[in-house]
Amino acid sequence: MAALYAPDATVTFSTPSGMTTVFHGRPAIRSFYRHLHQIVPGFHWAQDSTRLLSPTVVLSYEHPVTPGGQSAGQCSHLFVIRGGQIESLDWVVYHQAASH
Repeated sequence: MAALYAPDATVTFSTPSGMTTVFHGRPAIRSFYRHLHQIVPGFHWAQDSTRLLSPTVVLSYEHPVTPGGQSAGQCSHLFVIRGGQIESLDWVVYHQAASH
């Protein structure tokens, strides 16, 4: 997955509780994804819709799905792409389902 990101990429992750965390560079982004998969093992993200806002900007809406097939919330991703790699990602969780 790291190859999808530019070496100096930035991921900004925001939650409904108002917490925002910024990860800069591939090592920090890899660490973020590792941690995410530890706290939500077996989850996958189902895409609801995607919009190409410009040749380099993509807006995507998804919902995480538990291993049991339950929807676990809603989120959006705003990608900026340069040279075929993700330069920045703003990931906003705007609804989080009750604890699983």
